[in-house]
Amino acid sequence: MDYLGILCKSELTNFLMYYLNYINENEFFDIFKRLYKESKNEIINRISNLQMNKKKYNLKQIAKKVFNDDKRELNMYYKVQTEAMMYVFEDYYNIICEYDNQKNIYNNQQFNGCLKYYSYLYGNILMLLYEIESRNGIKPIREVIIKNRVNSFETFNSSMLLKNDLNPFSPLLSFNNSVFLIRQSIELKLKNILGIDYIINTDNGNLIGIPGDKLLDFVFDNSKIEIPNTLEKDIIRNIHKWTQIFIHGGFITNIWQIHITHKILFSLFEPNCHMNTWSIYGSVKIQKYYYDNELENELIYYLAKIIGNNKIKIQKLNNPEAILY
Repeated sequence: MDYLGILCKSELTNFLMYYLNYINENEFFDIFKRLYKESKNEIINRISNLQMNKKKYNLKQIAKKVFNDDKRELNMYYKVQTEAMMYVFEDYYNIICEYDNQKNIYNNQQFNGCLKYYSYLYGNILMLLYEIESRNGIKPIREVIIKNRVNSFETFNSSMLLKNDLNPFSPLLSFNNSVFLIRQSIELKLKNILGIDYIINTDNGNLIGIPGDKLLDFVFDNSKIEIPNTLEKDIIRNIHKWTQIFIHGGFITNIWQIHITHKILFSLFEPNCHMNTWSIYGSVKIQKYYYDNELENELIYYLAKIIGNNKIKIQKLNNPEAILY
């Protein structure tokens, strides 16, 4: 078993795992592109042999369903996951190929990190195909063993290493930590858009915790707050719910979902400008008069209904994560 927990008789897997030791840097992309095409053709052929809807999904169609891990509608689950995995398999191939013609790529940490992700992604794809084929009475052409969860020992030791700005105990923890940060970024963004630093119970001075996704409706249904039109509230809610599978269960499965999430959420965190004002928080815009004079009272009323207590005070940030205009 290798460092990512993948055991598979595949030329592409071996290449991605051991290229640093055996492949001359000048030969990397010639070999990589050939193996990618061979592997992609194999995947497509295996999918075509399955009793599955042949309709192609675009990214938005994938995002609407890919975070639902309910297997009661098994055919739909497999259809969506295969569409998602192929989208990411192709998209990440293009990301890696952006390094073609660059020098000293083997010394580039980001390049090597992309290949670590791609290696596990490919193993994850083969594992899902193995599962689908086995359920459909088809003998898989490849047997794949893949480590798909982290344990408490790995997690705790990774915490100690990350504290010192070192790599986690296992590369699998990088996927887990990535998902945790997705969840935190959503919760922080929603809170900080509204200028909330923290919320206090005025009766006892205690801090009040608000569940991370409870501000979604207030932000997205508010006509005075402008959110990128590429974002859909229900998809973000599904993403937030999906993160619990990784965080609370320690599962590392269907990791194409991580890349899909980054593609979907990117516009929420993308710097932008409005009326000659540029900001790293410029993806969201709020009417200044509303923010200064009305938002806080509306927010207190909204939060009081959620927590069943109207004796609350909002301690505000100096500036919201939004452009005020």
